[in-house]
Amino acid sequence: MARHSSTGSAVNSSAESEGFAIIIIDLNELTGIVDVGVRRASAFLKLGLRNLDAPPLRDLTLNGDAAYSFWPVPLPGEVWGAVAAEYKVWLIGSCLKELDQYFSLFLDRAWFCLDHMDQSGATSPEGNVISADPGFSERTNSANKFASVAKRLNFEADAGCLASLSCARNALTHGMGQVRERDLTDKAGRLLVVQWRALVGFLIDGENEMTLEDAVASGYVTRGRSQVQARPVRRFKSFEVGEKIDLSANDLAEICMFYSRNASSIRERMVQHAQAKGIPREPKA
Repeated sequence: MARHSSTGSAVNSSAESEGFAIIIIDLNELTGIVDVGVRRASAFLKLGLRNLDAPPLRDLTLNGDAAYSFWPVPLPGEVWGAVAAEYKVWLIGSCLKELDQYFSLFLDRAWFCLDHMDQSGATSPEGNVISADPGFSERTNSANKFASVAKRLNFEADAGCLASLSCARNALTHGMGQVRERDLTDKAGRLLVVQWRALVGFLIDGENEMTLEDAVASGYVTRGRSQVQARPVRRFKSFEVGEKIDLSANDLAEICMFYSRNASSIRERMVQHAQAKGIPREPKA
């Protein structure tokens, strides 16, 4: 017997005198796994990008019991520019890795929870050990994991965005930030196309429609009663072989939200899945 809840552990089990094993699945704690990754990545980006906006450093000496200097002092301005550019590559790659890692852990736990949901009401032999599916958790491709979870929950997964972000992360981490042939994603085999979905505000003024960003940039003046709508759009950034991957602060903020919204979407589908199987919902404490 399984129940989904908003309190307790992600998966909690207890035994009743009647012989039933009660499994309590906390879907809020489940999505909290992704929340941790998004918060870590966003905090590290905030700290790191702030350092890039600060005045250039003229001394990269490391101070401990002694002073360790591996760079000329004072540091030439053009050298600092090159160091800062490489630091940004390292920072972006590290944060994409953080997001992917926590999302992969979330998918592992979601799969584990679905195993229990699908066994709700079934009879298991005495001594049955409750354990995760090692075959699923050992898979390293988050996009493929996402597609498997989506198929199990009967919705169409757009795993292409996750796959492209994984390719970008690999290029940033293992290719010194430069796109390699193995990272290319377009059908013609010429580009790495990094994709994600974002919620974008649109201004609707009669027959005129534009993004809020464009409206503000152009100083647009509305002509009548207007409204603002938030719409999901697909973002694209393309890079050729040998080109350095560069994502803006706005791109990275949208990518953080993209992972968060994907987790929320799976959570909503899992609620529907539980309801379809007649699994009762635990009231909030």
